[in-house]
Amino acid sequence: MSAAVRRDVRDPDGSGAGPAERWAEILSSTHLPWAASISDRVLPSSFRGTVAAQQLDDLTLLDCVTDPCSGVRGRRQLAHTGGEFAVLLITRRGRQVLTQEGRSVELGTGDAVLWDSTLPARFAIPQRLVKRSLVVPRALVAPALPGPVRLDPSAPATRLLLAYLDSVDGMLPGLAPAGVLAARNAAVELLLAALHGAGPTTAPPARVAVRQEMLRYLDRHLGDEDVGPARLARAHGLSERTVNRIFREGGESVAEYVRRQRLDRARGDLVRTTEPLSAIAHRWGYADLAHFSRSFKAAYGQPPSRARG
Repeated sequence: MSAAVRRDVRDPDGSGAGPAERWAEILSSTHLPWAASISDRVLPSSFRGTVAAQQLDDLTLLDCVTDPCSGVRGRRQLAHTGGEFAVLLITRRGRQVLTQEGRSVELGTGDAVLWDSTLPARFAIPQRLVKRSLVVPRALVAPALPGPVRLDPSAPATRLLLAYLDSVDGMLPGLAPAGVLAARNAAVELLLAALHGAGPTTAPPARVAVRQEMLRYLDRHLGDEDVGPARLARAHGLSERTVNRIFREGGESVAEYVRRQRLDRARGDLVRTTEPLSAIAHRWGYADLAHFSRSFKAAYGQPPSRARG
């Protein structure tokens, strides 16, 4: 695993660009495309901004320190984004405001929010800020996000996620490929746990326990072609309607969970083994290689043959 790539707005790059243009380029090349500008309260010559980027398999971990600035993701920036992502934004020190889908979320020290790269967005940073972002393929987290979703900073799942990202940050350079994949999987599962606890209501404990049992059942039978609500209902003595309602309370349907988990398991096999693509596709419930390839590319932005490297 290589060390973090660090970009500093003050480093000479030979382009002749000023600090504002340079900062916009750094944000767009490390995070996602943004039209960024420096606050008029800051002299361009004194503006400071740095970004350190590390890859956690197909996730990107970014640590940023910046003076006051703002940014917009409009039609042009959305069109130049190579993939669909969910972005976990964590304010480590300072204050910022994220606006998406008509909702403005103000984030102070310790706050975290998950936002959707496919929707227009803007940010405003009124004071010096230290922040962290985790960029995740959106298909791993949710088919769609209803604008920014604030995570409860006092919830155990959120606290565990943020502590985990702190610990993995310093360990990435020394991890072997298998360790990187394991760390990536843990980050995704912790993010899902924090996200599913961020809804406005909490399901009764009995339904939570039933859902966990159904998830374990699905994990054991992901490769079966007929796995779905009907089979879950028979296996657990429930109606299909009840199964679907319990899953909706968790933030995704049975089909969405199965699709996400199958693709994630297949991706792990691609990285760890040299098995033929057709064998991996068949193992995880895909009747033909073409369907598997289309689904994989839609989720990860590249065909399975490229994921193998």
